[in-house]
Amino acid sequence: MVWSRAMRAAPLLLCLAVLAGCASASPSGSVPPSAAPSQASPSVEGSVAPTGPPSVPLEERLEATIAIDGADFPIIAFDSVWVVAGDPPHPAIVRVDPVTNEVVADIEVPGVACTGATAGFDAIWACSTDGIVRIDRATNAVVTVIEVRTAGQARLATGGGSVWAFARVGDSLDTNAVHRIDPATNSVITTIDLGHPVATMAFGFDALWVSSPADGLVLRVDPASNQVTIAVEGLAAPFQVTVGPDSLWVSLYGAEDSEPAEGEPTIVRVDPGTGEITASIVADPIGMTGGIHADATAVWIRSGGTFLTHIDPATNEVVEVITASNGGGDLVVGFGSVWAAGYNFHQLWRVSP
Repeated sequence: MVWSRAMRAAPLLLCLAVLAGCASASPSGSVPPSAAPSQASPSVEGSVAPTGPPSVPLEERLEATIAIDGADFPIIAFDSVWVVAGDPPHPAIVRVDPVTNEVVADIEVPGVACTGATAGFDAIWACSTDGIVRIDRATNAVVTVIEVRTAGQARLATGGGSVWAFARVGDSLDTNAVHRIDPATNSVITTIDLGHPVATMAFGFDALWVSSPADGLVLRVDPASNQVTIAVEGLAAPFQVTVGPDSLWVSLYGAEDSEPAEGEPTIVRVDPGTGEITASIVADPIGMTGGIHADATAVWIRSGGTFLTHIDPATNEVVEVITASNGGGDLVVGFGSVWAAGYNFHQLWRVSP
């Protein structure tokens, strides 16, 4: 079956004091602790396990709280923060001004929003049950709906002269393909059968990278040939895949009935040229509800348990955690802040790093 954040259960009961250290709520869709993973997590010599990094409550670093229904998948583009807003009251892309921390546009998309958005080619591209929606960044208006069969999973991606969006081929209930869209013509160039059920994608290092939790793989799609190859195998349910300046960062245990044993790595760092795992890091599991952001100075992990985990990419060590009770959501870094979404709590939090 296809997993999607659009397939959320009823929202959690809101803690009366979210920022006052109330008991942690388990987000909808979080991984049940009922079964051990079927695959061992890769072991790397020198892997780092945190031994009590500093812990800071969210209220000490909170810069702003912005109310957005079903907030998830924030992205930074065109001097703004863009957020996928859930349904109800309506599927939308919300634009936030980082100077005022105010919503400046609420852009309704047709159909029911699925969980995806990306920026590129002077536009915002969002996933809808009606297809792929193109939003003009100057007018905040939907200018095109590309009517294709989509799959409601993860962010879309841009790169290699194209927009990439997950799809299904054949009679499969799994997401097992990707549409390649030409932004010049707003049409699908080709639909590539990935050969595996997949979960998330990211573009970088001249390729599209796709995770397959069920098969323990990270796939590479070459935009020059549309050829699909296995980049990394033998992973324990890899889920989030993120491109950093010199590495891929991949979360593990992102499947139902998969949970790490105590002390098992939950994040791996991968050399995109060789597929070699260069570091394994123990952190709060992301499962199927969080996210990763990686840049030259920091890697941030968003999870439903700890909330934010800060990893130093120079040492591959967890250097700090920021704690809150907030359910699941994704994150992005920009404008000097970490922007963390909480779809169960209908909030976008701006956090000082």
